Parts: sequence; structure tokens; C-alpha cells
Amino acid sequence: MRLRGVAVATLAVLLFTMALSYITLKAFSGFETIRVGSKQLKVSSLSPSEDALWASLLGLSAMGFGVGSAVAPGNVAFGLLVGSYSGEWIFKAIITLVIAGALGGIIVEYGSGATVASALGTLLALCFGAVLTLRTLPSLLEGVGMSAGELQEFVSAVAVSQFVGALAASLVAGLAGGLVARLMLRRSIVRVEPLKLPPPPPPNGIAYRFCPNCGFDLSDFSEHRSTCPKCGERIPGR
Repeated sequence: MRLRGVAVATLAVLLFTMALSYITLKAFSGFETIRVGSKQLKVSSLSPSEDALWASLLGLSAMGFGVGSAVAPGNVAFGLLVGSYSGEWIFKAIITLVIAGALGGIIVEYGSGATVASALGTLLALCFGAVLTLRTLPSLLEGVGMSAGELQEFVSAVAVSQFVGALAASLVAGLAGGLVARLMLRRSIVRVEPLKLPPPPPPNGIAYRFCPNCGFDLSDFSEHRSTCPKCGERIPGR
């Protein structure tokens, strides 16, 4: 049952990450164009297709751009592409990842499962973005005047940065999912006060020594007294 819950949450986080990445790119990106070689892709004109999904998932991998720059330090095209997501984009990407990861914490009721579901769902979504890079990016670079070596270096740098960024993003989402699950678990805990039971009745023929209702000591009072001097409740058998 737990395994099924983690699987369902992983799928939900995967789909939610893709949808939220697109919404973030279109509505909250803060920039107008994405530079791909000598081409400028207008964010406002991107439709929900492979190109738009690729660009949005690429943005969520921004934490891996530094590794891509190390792979292709002299590639101008990669520098222009990374520059499209500069500025405060990294903070928007992290906020998006936290929201996506929190979904796993809401669905899964225990912390470890929520962490796994959030991390794995985000990782799969951004790895899918890296697969889209190998499929989409070469077609976008047609006619930009890059040599075969520059093209291969550029595509490799983007793919590597996406895979590394996916690992970092999954860590952020996993931590968010585990934290949300723990907070929800604490809220759902019901505190049960211990039940106060009256003392057991005395054997037949022996009067109550303590009040069965409040436990008051009755040894100093007459055994014929019918009510408790402390709580006023009737004493059975008197």
C-alpha cells in the first residue's frame, strides 16, 4: 500500500513539475527571449509543444549550468543560452521546485515516502527535459552557422547541465516533500488522555473504602454513608 502511494505521488510530482515549469516560464520568467545560437525564441510565442516544454524544463535545471559551462568553456552559443536564464531566474526555479516537491508531501502520509516521491518525480521530469534536448535542440540550430564540432559541444554541454541540474533539483524537491509530510503528520496526531477508571468494586459484603467516582478515602466516614463527602456522588451498595 505504501509502495503504491509513493508510485502515485511520483507520477503526480512528475506531471505537476512539467506543468508548473511551463507556467513559470510563460508567466513569471521575467525575460522575453531565449537565445539559441543566432536565433531568438520569444517566450510569449512559445506554444505548449516540445519546444516550450524543453525551454521550461531547461530552466528548472539552472543549478547545473555551471557544470555545462565547465564542459564547454569557450562555446559562445552555450553562454548566450545560459544568459537567457540569468538574474533572479534561479530563485524562481527553486521556488517552483519547492512547490512541486511539496505536492509529494501532501499526497504521501509519511516522511521518507514523500521524500522519495518528490525527489524521484522531479528527477524524472528534468531528465525527460534532457532527452528533449537531444531531440529538439538540433532542429532549432539548423541554419545558425555552427560547425559540426561546435554543435556537438553545445548540445552535450546543455544535456550535461540538465542531468546535473536534475540531481540538484531532486534534492530540493525531496527536502521540501519530506518537510511538508512531517508537518502534516504532526497536525494529524490525535492526543488521547489516559482514561481514569474508578477503583474495582469490593468483594461482596465489604463496604467501599474509596469513592468509586473520585477515589476519595472513605475510611474515616461511616460505612452507612450513602454519598461521597467530596464529590457528592452516590456510593453503590449504601
